[in-house]
Amino acid sequence: MEKKSIWTIAHRGASGHAPENTMAAFRHAVKLGARFIETDLQITRDARVIAIHDFTLDRTTNGEGQAHLLPLAQIRTLDAGAWFGGDGGTYAGERVPTLEEILDFAEE
Repeated sequence: MEKKSIWTIAHRGASGHAPENTMAAFRHAVKLGARFIETDLQITRDARVIAIHDFTLDRTTNGEGQAHLLPLAQIRTLDAGAWFGGDGGTYAGERVPTLEEILDFAEE
């Protein structure tokens, strides 16, 4: 009988343990043993690729509006972690990562 392997894929990183689509979630996923990470990508007004699921910034950051209407510099000022876990502090200061940051992390 052929032995089958199981793939562990982290959905938006370890999104049950850290704010989704953040570097904290990606790092935690690897710590938990994930070999693959699924993420969602959007393009900013200045054609930079960022990891965010929703079309708007409202649910997962302290910002508002559609991600594609704002430049990366403005999106990077937003807090993408304070909302997670209800304590407002554990992941405060997490930023919306760029695709470049995610790829750099993958090379580590």
